[in-house]
Amino acid sequence: MTSISLNPTTKYLDGDFGFKPKHENSFLNSKKMNSKGCNMAILQLSLMIFDFVMDILFVSKEGKAVEALYIPSIIFLTVPIGINTIGAFYIISKENKEGLFFDWFTQHEKVASVFTVLSSADIEILSTLHSHLAGFEFFHAPTSTKGKNRIFWISCLTVFVEDIPQMIIQLLYHNSVVTYDIIPLLALISSSLSLLINIIGRSFQAINLYRHGTLEYDATEHKIKIDTNY
Repeated sequence: MTSISLNPTTKYLDGDFGFKPKHENSFLNSKKMNSKGCNMAILQLSLMIFDFVMDILFVSKEGKAVEALYIPSIIFLTVPIGINTIGAFYIISKENKEGLFFDWFTQHEKVASVFTVLSSADIEILSTLHSHLAGFEFFHAPTSTKGKNRIFWISCLTVFVEDIPQMIIQLLYHNSVVTYDIIPLLALISSSLSLLINIIGRSFQAINLYRHGTLEYDATEHKIKIDTNY
């Protein structure tokens, strides 16, 4: 019994009628999480592009300062680019065999092509296409689970053939030169951040894959579904 039922003019109203605060809070929490995810996606994309640019500048401007490191620097720059490029085009070609993805691709061909080319710098850039970034429709690619898994495994490979070797080369360079310019410093910082983020990110994805069978298990979304059922 509520105070509504005690009043003669309101006793026929349903005292239980109204929105559920719990569900509303869940919606607001979900929206807040999406906003944080958007900011994180922008930050990661910016860092990946910046790291790629700094790697190129390091090799082109400072690579010959230490002759012994020049050839390894070129190898561990070009080989990952080749792996990422082949991987990106392979993933897109496989995804285009799926009807939903092909429909999305034909509608947003220019954006998809640009990000496929950018993925030569880092295969994870391809994940931006299904990141729902800023709510743009062209960032809602219906990438299949297999496609996401392929991105994951290629990114794991590049940790060992790109991030770690480049980090070692830049540390050896730091210990071999007398003067240390701004480009090697920025390259070292970006490589360190990139390696750290990749290791942490791939580790969490591996845990999700092992525990939940998916790379992108969303505990918040799972909780919202449970709350809605109640």
